[in-house]
Amino acid sequence: ALALVAHEPERALALALDAMRTGDPAVALEGVRVVQLALGDLTARSARGNLGEGYTLRQPPAFKESLLENTRATLRRAFPGKHPLLDLELARTLGLLEDREPSTLQTVLDKLTPTSDPLADIHYLAVAARLGAPRSPTQTRGIATALLRLDDKITQRKWHRDRHWPMRMMELHQALARKDEHLNAALLDQPDFGRADHVVWTHAPGLDRLRAARLVLKQAVKTKDYPWSADLIQLIALLPESESFPVLRRLWDQVGLNDILLSVLARHPQTADRERFLEGVQSPQLATLRLSLKALQQLPDKKDPQTILVLVQALRRLPEGKDEKLLREELARYLRHLTGVEKPGQDRQAWVQWFRSAHPALAGKLNENDGVDVSAWRKRLAALDWSQGDGVRGRQVFVKASCASCHSGAQALGPDLQGVTGRFSRDDLFTAILQPSQEVPSRYRTTVLVTSDDKVYQGIIIYEAVDSVILQTGAATTVRVTNNQIRERRLSLTSLMPTGLLDRLQDRELIDLYAYLKSLQKTRQRRRRKAQP
Repeated sequence: ALALVAHEPERALALALDAMRTGDPAVALEGVRVVQLALGDLTARSARGNLGEGYTLRQPPAFKESLLENTRATLRRAFPGKHPLLDLELARTLGLLEDREPSTLQTVLDKLTPTSDPLADIHYLAVAARLGAPRSPTQTRGIATALLRLDDKITQRKWHRDRHWPMRMMELHQALARKDEHLNAALLDQPDFGRADHVVWTHAPGLDRLRAARLVLKQAVKTKDYPWSADLIQLIALLPESESFPVLRRLWDQVGLNDILLSVLARHPQTADRERFLEGVQSPQLATLRLSLKALQQLPDKKDPQTILVLVQALRRLPEGKDEKLLREELARYLRHLTGVEKPGQDRQAWVQWFRSAHPALAGKLNENDGVDVSAWRKRLAALDWSQGDGVRGRQVFVKASCASCHSGAQALGPDLQGVTGRFSRDDLFTAILQPSQEVPSRYRTTVLVTSDDKVYQGIIIYEAVDSVILQTGAATTVRVTNNQIRERRLSLTSLMPTGLLDRLQDRELIDLYAYLKSLQKTRQRRRRKAQP
């Protein structure tokens, strides 16, 4: 059959179906593969790079419907088989044929149990999304339960999720929801809905996101150390400001997601958030800088030297580029408005000279290209007693300083910090934190995409398909841009890691942070010792 399938697929199909009736699992498994090849093999062109890659046919089968139905009937009689791998492929092939028999759907759903393997669960759920039988209320609840149970199972096994996990799960949910109009409501009716990992199930069309937001908020309020994410913050932001803003403001500087918080707070700028917008003006993300500047301009003017300093620093840091030029013009216009000084215009160096003259006490902040007073920092760090650090407290500082969001987890933007204190001296390590754009490794160099509607995205390319690019723009935030939307694409030498991460830390916190980073070195050494025979 394998020899014939390329040129005589119908004959090969008949041979394969006959072989499957022998009852030998190994023969049946090979027969299923021949069936897949005879049908045209796996993966429609439109499904490359997404969940459908292994669950679609390359092209519609060329056989008569009577032969296809005979194929389905033979596969149904063999399913479930006598081997787990055979069952996986029997189910896949019935999904490829979009079988509408109710018994097939029930057999697939019977595979989803509290103890079943989560990888097999994902497979059978993907198959269920292809099957055409109507869902009963019991089956709908079973699918909802299986979806919510996935994260628990993976956590219990201590498996890691890669950066594509959320996207694949959203595709799975949406495919299932297209076949079952009641699935979204069944998910929200689950008694434990609202955990942080459940946010991935809130993106399907037709889901009541307001109800989901309230369920998540209720769970977050009663859960200590609730693990917030960018998606969760954007979900909560759908609620009225009276419900969402008090909770979101408490997250500032705690979860490493300030850029996302800014995008929410900037929708209706309030004076209480002025300092947050000033911090946003210092972001290396052009979108965050622009949004924060616009928010500041909507607030009552504040002409203190510190505000002027932040704006001059932002003006000075902006690299060359068409979109950066527009931002420089806007920054310069706002500076002229606040200071009443016209002469510097858009000249960055002229504004620096003016500030040094007008505010000499703060001039040291402009001694370096990125606005960091390196000499002052060296003096401060040299005076600390590093032997007094507490690594446990340092872990909290690691989160507070926004380090955890970019240097841990499957979607980390920065390098793994295990053993970092063994690779770098303390002085070099703190220099890298204080001046992140001084030396950006090629692996972490960012790409700037400008779209045809003048949106600007900066991040690290994590996937490049034939028709689109997926850019990771921040901690746990990605954007997919289709090629026909991209007007300009260029590399940037500016790190996504912002300056000023340590500015709000006390001396004790700096010492504890370094103690925590040293503990990562010890963890790595312990792992190496365990790995040795």
